[in-house]
Amino acid sequence: LNANFTLPGEDEVKGYILLASRDENREKIEVKFLIVREGCYNMLQIDSKAKPRVKNIFRRTFNQAFSLTNQMPQKFDDEMNRKTNAMVTLGREAVSAFENDAKRLADKAVDEPTAWRFMLNVFQSETIPDISTLELNALKELAESNTKLAMNAFSQAPGQQLASTNKTAWGLLNAVTYTIDHQLGKSQDSRLRQAWFGANAKLKKQALDLALAL
Repeated sequence: LNANFTLPGEDEVKGYILLASRDENREKIEVKFLIVREGCYNMLQIDSKAKPRVKNIFRRTFNQAFSLTNQMPQKFDDEMNRKTNAMVTLGREAVSAFENDAKRLADKAVDEPTAWRFMLNVFQSETIPDISTLELNALKELAESNTKLAMNAFSQAPGQQLASTNKTAWGLLNAVTYTIDHQLGKSQDSRLRQAWFGANAKLKKQALDLALAL
């Protein structure tokens, strides 16, 4: 997208567009805008005003005997170029808007009990009781494996010692995205699918909302 920003400690973040076609007929293309931390390649989907799906004008129908025969060539006409440019512009605006949130999170210091409460609320929100008044040791006793992985990532993952992430709300968010993108799931393919389209995409959104509420 050529839409980037840098947080304190040379924490470089770049904006990307993800185009995906998952339905059987490939009639629609899903449009998602992502930000990626260059230091560790954590990804986070961000909100935009662009349409979430567009018509796939380049879709091909296949015949087993004569694949790609009688297929009319497709090209970007002026109208398609206009729509594409408008979509990219909306994506860049989304990255610029998110930059303000990222800076606010990087400026928000958090202590250890706050970090444990945050991770428990992200990964165990449906199973834990009210933890708002629990002491540190009690919080640690409640933690399950994914919560512990994320807490370890909070201090140990690549890029977590930068000024933007060291004991900050931005560090909490990126510990979640690092855990989801690099540690959960049985393979890199399954991690990507879950992080882009599955339950873990919702976890990332939940983590962002919780971080902004700190």
